[in-house]
Amino acid sequence: MKDYLNRTPGAYVYEREFCMKRDGDVARFVSEYHALHVSLNQTDLGEKTVMFGIKCPGPLYRANDLVFLRNYFPLTRLIVGLRHPVPWMASFYNYQAYKNVTLPPLSELTGRCQKGVKVCTDRARFHAALARLGKTPMEDEGEVALLFGTRYEAVDDGRRRASDEMPADARRHLSRTGRLPNRVLLYEIGQVHDRDASRHLSRSLEQYLGLSPGVLPEIEPFVQVKPRAVDICDDEYSEIRELLVNHAIDAAEWIREWFVLSPDVEVAAPKSFYRFLGDWDGDPCETESNNDTFT
Repeated sequence: MKDYLNRTPGAYVYEREFCMKRDGDVARFVSEYHALHVSLNQTDLGEKTVMFGIKCPGPLYRANDLVFLRNYFPLTRLIVGLRHPVPWMASFYNYQAYKNVTLPPLSELTGRCQKGVKVCTDRARFHAALARLGKTPMEDEGEVALLFGTRYEAVDDGRRRASDEMPADARRHLSRTGRLPNRVLLYEIGQVHDRDASRHLSRSLEQYLGLSPGVLPEIEPFVQVKPRAVDICDDEYSEIRELLVNHAIDAAEWIREWFVLSPDVEVAAPKSFYRFLGDWDGDPCETESNNDTFT
């Protein structure tokens, strides 16, 4: 998405991932992007000819990032790409292995992430991450059950267990960040790879970002082929896939029934978005004839 948006003169996304975890990161961001505004003669409060953005893959998992976003960038529009938890987990694990990160066996990465390890099934609970934006009431018992109910896994004395209530650390996170005023656009990664859906996705992005109609080029579907440390579709990973599918079902239900009801939230090309989100009800390993997209 970063490279795609950079193909139009109306948008510029920083060439590297840029996350704001500390005060110094905010200062560096302001300094670098102010220089860009000056170079484009966009120093007044009038209409901007180029919209600036950054790519950061982890802000929904860190309280500091969200606090900085709320305090310093309340008008920034968020674009969130979603992917079924099974291929997401496989891709993230294989990417970390490709980067020579030492990892435990995939089958051991259930529940909360182990110290120093970014990959785990809890990070595939995308609805719990999105909930930190504070766009839903989180008062209805059904919603709370989906977010932090019986399927939520925690680590207790080395054993996996199910928690019946919102974990204390999640409550602290939500109370600290509060409701963020930022608008949110959701898309599903399948829309990028489907030629017809991708055209509608482009138009949704233009409208959401206030770009001129037709300024974004056609999205070219692609498949990344990288070495794989594991094939998550192997039988030995059936148990972890079952857990990830449970998370996918919960996430899809919460998104449909609660998240998109917020006036701050919209979905890109709704018809195709909900079609691909409907695929989250099953295990893609049982339906994909070619799982190269899992790399």
